[in-house]
Amino acid sequence: MARTIHADGKNDVQTAVGALPITKPPLVSEQVTKYMKAEKIDAWISFQYSDKLKNDAMSKTFHVPKGLTNATTSVFFADGREPLLFVARIEAPKFEHFKEYGTVIPCTDADEFMKLFAEKVTGCKKIAMEYGENMLSASALVPARVKESVQKATNAEIVPSMGVIQHAVVPLSPPAFREHEDAVAKLDRIMEGCMKLIRDGVENGKPVTEYGLREFISKKYKEFGMVSSHIQHVVAVNEHIANIHYEAPEKGSAEIRKGDVVLIDIWAKNDKEDAAYADITWMCFVGKEKDIPKKYADAFKVQVEASHMAMDHIKKAFKEGKPIIPCEVDAVARNHILKNGYPDYPHSTGHNLGTGSAQGEGVMISKKLTFPLVPYSCYTIEPGIYVTEIENGTENFLYGARTEFNFYLQPIAGPTITSRVQKEMVCLY
Repeated sequence: MARTIHADGKNDVQTAVGALPITKPPLVSEQVTKYMKAEKIDAWISFQYSDKLKNDAMSKTFHVPKGLTNATTSVFFADGREPLLFVARIEAPKFEHFKEYGTVIPCTDADEFMKLFAEKVTGCKKIAMEYGENMLSASALVPARVKESVQKATNAEIVPSMGVIQHAVVPLSPPAFREHEDAVAKLDRIMEGCMKLIRDGVENGKPVTEYGLREFISKKYKEFGMVSSHIQHVVAVNEHIANIHYEAPEKGSAEIRKGDVVLIDIWAKNDKEDAAYADITWMCFVGKEKDIPKKYADAFKVQVEASHMAMDHIKKAFKEGKPIIPCEVDAVARNHILKNGYPDYPHSTGHNLGTGSAQGEGVMISKKLTFPLVPYSCYTIEPGIYVTEIENGTENFLYGARTEFNFYLQPIAGPTITSRVQKEMVCLY
């Protein structure tokens, strides 16, 4: 059974993915082509120098194999022409699988590439490529010299490919989404295990440390067949919560004792190539509700309100048939926190959950981004409160609050929350 928990706190119990009618748009065809034609984009051209400078969007879309040491350039045409892959001649045998999708063009050197490129890529007035300040993470990989060479060879206008990528690689396949739900369930069990370990440590007179709890989480990832990206997880006690992505050190890590406030942020996916990530953050108090320090209780209340307001905005926009614009969602949460006298938080209100990284290729739910969220995508909501002070030029961390839940954007049913939503701080006594 799979559980879906909505922002209003009600639970729906569904079999497998239940009533969710999940079908992924065809890869690099209908949805991508429709968007490109609407924007009058004639071609999407991607570039990857080698595995060391990997373009995740290109690799996923064009089935680029691993272990490459030379440049690869992909071309997808909106007018229905066969997709092209320009590859190093020495690595051409690795691309036999691509011939069922399009044409593989081996090149001996840069001169031959430019000659063949100019012959094959014709009639394009506007070309989308991975460049520009609004591009995301592993997408922003086109060197200036490559962009200039393409522009010279085609005489086309070059525009950022962020919109193309949203439709090409951000939507999750049904299996990827099911893996996300499974990852959520596993992270829930790990989170519950963390709470128990904290409580048992206090009761036994052997309190677990922040680092010890991180080690416990890592062990559980392995036990559950999961992998993670970046620093793997955050365990922060008291004032460390104000340090946004605090990484507890092995030596000098704080012991978790009675009266402490704890934040636990964990993200992971099943160890499968096309499995999607889950990412949740919870807070707990090692004591009774009446004893939660007021500054933490107040900050937690405002942060939770901001999260729910953001989700309500998303649902309202969908219900009214309007696009879900990241900067508008961000403003709802951010303005509520600012209005209550807390400082601005230096991160997005939410991020896309991908298969290659917990922070996927989808647009961030942040201040500046205006490209709407696309159907079949999975996201987090996690505004934060971090209170610090500057003393003699040094930033001192005081206190903070952050929770995080996940949602999936159904094209018919609308935004559906896929993880538990924390409304009250968990009290361990």
